[in-house]
Amino acid sequence: MTTPTALPAPPAPTDRCSQCGALFVCGYAAGLGDCWCASLPKLPAGEIVPGQPCLCPACLGARATVANPPVP
Repeated sequence: MTTPTALPAPPAPTDRCSQCGALFVCGYAAGLGDCWCASLPKLPAGEIVPGQPCLCPACLGARATVANPPVP
């Protein structure tokens, strides 16, 4: 019989959203090699705020939805 192995603990939050202040995990900053934000549609250049660090999943998702509305 094999001993079950414990699942690795999720990474601790590494960043604070520059819009709402929520803590979240940036995969790149946590050394994961990939981040959840890479799966979202890219924001148009006009939606990127110079000097504004990362946004949390909720804020970036809302901004991506406004910038890239679904096609009916």
